[in-house]
Amino acid sequence: MKYENTFKAIDQKRFPYLNDFQTTATQTDSLEYKIGEIFSELHNKIRSGFNMREIIKLVGRAHAPRDLRFADEVSR
Repeated sequence: MKYENTFKAIDQKRFPYLNDFQTTATQTDSLEYKIGEIFSELHNKIRSGFNMREIIKLVGRAHAPRDLRFADEVSR
């Protein structure tokens, strides 16, 4: 599968990274804590490379804290 490494990186790195926001946040009412709380309940079920590419593009354009944005093609 062409996108196997992308899915592996998302499943093993990106989701756990976002989940960790819950434990590293300084306040429970912060955006970081809320993101971590959401991702502690989620699991990546996207298995279409085309859909994943579109989602990554949308997230990259979103108004999110700087450390959540994808800086360049390599980060994506």
